[in-house]
Amino acid sequence: MLASLAPDIDGIFLAVMWNPELFNSLHHTFGHNLLYSVAVGAATAALAKRRRGKMFLMGLLMVLLHFVVDILTAADWGIPFFWPISHAQYNIPIFLNVPDSRLDAWDFALKVVVQWILKVMVTAGTVVIYIKHRRTFIELISSNLDRFLTDFAILPFQRKCDVPDCKNRAHYRCKETDSVRCIRHCKINRDLTISCNDS
Repeated sequence: MLASLAPDIDGIFLAVMWNPELFNSLHHTFGHNLLYSVAVGAATAALAKRRRGKMFLMGLLMVLLHFVVDILTAADWGIPFFWPISHAQYNIPIFLNVPDSRLDAWDFALKVVVQWILKVMVTAGTVVIYIKHRRTFIELISSNLDRFLTDFAILPFQRKCDVPDCKNRAHYRCKETDSVRCIRHCKINRDLTISCNDS
């Protein structure tokens, strides 16, 4: 995930600390080319404890996927794949030789239609991964926080509290027994794990 975001890291400095004009002229340069994608792949491999070849390919592919999304979602910005050797930029209108008079329509189609399709696909993929594996991207921060938030959001729709005679909806899964509990019948620990509370 960090590798896929790496091409935009310069945006933090260019847009916030400097100015928008500089961002527009420099952003799709040194972070959006094949040499940079290889460098991110190498950094990913260097940080890996095992399977370094596989991690190199993962880092490289994530950056290239970022480039594909940029190409699919912007008609007015190209990707300079061969920068700094060549400053030529590539995107869908350039590939298709779209005339300047049609660029606004292409820009609308890519920025609105394609971006919304991609957003729906990513959201659907996140939901499917949660349903199948009970995991979300929050686990990158903390697996306990991921479990804590997703259980609280999803469990009430799926289950009732396992404590006999309790009619409340479940919110958390007790780590000792794996039973589901409402807020009243569980104790939230400092590390965001859940303990049973039958009192």
